[in-house]
Amino acid sequence: MMLRNLFSGVAAAAVLLTASCTPKTGGSGQDSIHNSVSPPTADFSGLEIVDWMELLYYHVANEKISPPQAARIYAYAGVIMYEAVLPGMPEFQTLSGQLNEMPELPRPDPKLEYDWLTVFHESMYQGFNFLLERNITGEVETLDDMVDAKLAERREAGVSEEIMARSQEYGKTLALAVEEWAKTDRFDKTRLPSNTYKSPSREGKPELWAPTDFGQIPLEPLWGTLRPFAMAEGKTCGINYPPSEGPVASTLPPFSTDPESDFYKAVKAVYDKDQNVTEDERIIALYWADDPGETSTPPGHWVYIMNNMVRSRGMKMDEAVEMYALTSMAMADAVISVWYTKFQVNMVRPKTYVREFMGDPDWEPWVETPPFPEYASGHSGFSAAAATVLTDLLGDQPFVDSTHVIIGLPPRAYDNFWAAAREAAESRHYGGIHYRAGIEDALGQGKCAGETVLSKVRTRIPKEETAAN
Repeated sequence: MMLRNLFSGVAAAAVLLTASCTPKTGGSGQDSIHNSVSPPTADFSGLEIVDWMELLYYHVANEKISPPQAARIYAYAGVIMYEAVLPGMPEFQTLSGQLNEMPELPRPDPKLEYDWLTVFHESMYQGFNFLLERNITGEVETLDDMVDAKLAERREAGVSEEIMARSQEYGKTLALAVEEWAKTDRFDKTRLPSNTYKSPSREGKPELWAPTDFGQIPLEPLWGTLRPFAMAEGKTCGINYPPSEGPVASTLPPFSTDPESDFYKAVKAVYDKDQNVTEDERIIALYWADDPGETSTPPGHWVYIMNNMVRSRGMKMDEAVEMYALTSMAMADAVISVWYTKFQVNMVRPKTYVREFMGDPDWEPWVETPPFPEYASGHSGFSAAAATVLTDLLGDQPFVDSTHVIIGLPPRAYDNFWAAAREAAESRHYGGIHYRAGIEDALGQGKCAGETVLSKVRTRIPKEETAAN
């Protein structure tokens, strides 16, 4: 897939050191990670990241990548960018040894000068190539164009060819090391033909999900088996609803077709809302639909929000890579947890229930019903995970989301990240595809995933250790 011949005759061993331990202090140039010879990462604008993430957003949308796969792509991209410029961030520490099974990564020579922006651009180019290699169809030249333009800017800024070559080699080596780690997360095993999924029979079990349209294929039924970034496994933030496991208390009532039952009433609430949806609710349903192909899916929507945070707050590269990495990993873990629950519980969709048990055999909800079980809501999980991390990092602040101006939907204003997350979750009720319990319980799953990342992954070196250094 690589179209560029990046280097010739440059030995990685000449410019890299492999770290043997995770440092607890930084900034002196004496530990195995940080480099005090080079200008710090904080000297560069976070807008450099936005250019790459907008390009990734474009590819995810253009290639119609599914929400679970998109979340995985964004998360590994976040890890790569963070680790690539970490040597120039003396107050930050590596993710190696903190994320599940993440090994020590190649490190730059602390005695030599690097240009961290060049390292970043090269690592993004290499990383995007392998993250998109299963999906990209003939548009790799856009990645080539981006990296060539960015590296040309560094040369124009006066970075010497020696430092450029050294920095490019480090960026490439770092990205390839993360790629090797990514190959062990069981993603490939979910692609194997032997794992072809067949939906359980609904004969005698009307509560079970089945595809709602002819030819629908269950989307990512094995996603809950992937290795998370911070959670121990999919059920770490699962929902305690038989047969699924997890710490999130279920509010889903027992399945029933009795018109007096709580479950019937829960479905009727979805149906009644569909029959009486307001214009504003219809717009909200469309705004947060984030369908693959038209948009970059729900995790991409939150990436776009992060892009706007970088712009509006004038974020420097060090704090920006921290935000992208932690938030994207939280969303990736949230979808593993939600998908674990989806295919454990295998709950019927409102469309099927309404047609079979509520006397409206032709009912179609506002939003197209996706090809996987109802319980619980992926949008809710993604959004709660993002809101949890962004609130922790940036505080409780109002913002304007302009993600979908490009497809004709005007910006929307929110009091804080959680207000946006709750609206995103509620949109699935307005759209006619989720019960209230599926929405509320998945918000709990996403919050759990976000809190797990925040509690288990420490990006900042404790102040007392920095001071001691």
